[in-house]
Amino acid sequence: MKSAHARWAAIARQPEENFSAVSSAIASFADQPKAANLDELLALLQGLARGEALLGQAFQWTEPSAGRKSKLAEIRGLQWRLVMAVAGLEIMMKSLLGKDHPGINEFGILEQRLSVNVPPIPTPSLTRLVREKWIEDESLLKFLSLRNYDLKVLRRFLADDDSSSIDGLAEQLALAKALRNCTAHAALSATKCRQLKLVPALEELAGVIHQVSEGIFDVLWQKLGE
Repeated sequence: MKSAHARWAAIARQPEENFSAVSSAIASFADQPKAANLDELLALLQGLARGEALLGQAFQWTEPSAGRKSKLAEIRGLQWRLVMAVAGLEIMMKSLLGKDHPGINEFGILEQRLSVNVPPIPTPSLTRLVREKWIEDESLLKFLSLRNYDLKVLRRFLADDDSSSIDGLAEQLALAKALRNCTAHAALSATKCRQLKLVPALEELAGVIHQVSEGIFDVLWQKLGE
């Protein structure tokens, strides 16, 4: 059986013939205004296609590595695979939700709309010294333009003694975005990832985003038939 994305793409490749159904499906995903004309619809479809293509490249990177072969190169590869995956998801979300920089509210909409069940991501077991050193870096993270919720979810994941896991789709997507921002803003090296025991989270979050992308096209395909 074809995937939901393949079935959706077969219809979306003919936007003139299927304008009403395709534009309605995209608009109803998150109760957004319907595309007023073909040019607007084509822009939305291009965003979905570009985001899905970038996600596809990330998911096909099955043994990520960046730099001279080493354990740190593998960790760095995991970081940049997550950067690609989050970027692809954000492009898709712009077409669906009309927002350039989705945050916890938009991730909450995805959690409501998609039938995606994700297991909790355990917080890493860190020594107090490592945790305190991370908290000292918070001023640097703010300087590097990390947003308030990035800091909140990172603090809960890495420095909160009362937190044992990050639960729920919205919170996990927020964590993925925060780790992406840290990596992209040069605040999170592969060495620091190893110190903070982030490898399991980097691997699991990429899988979460994969489930989300599949879930998005499942919903869009279902809405074509409404």
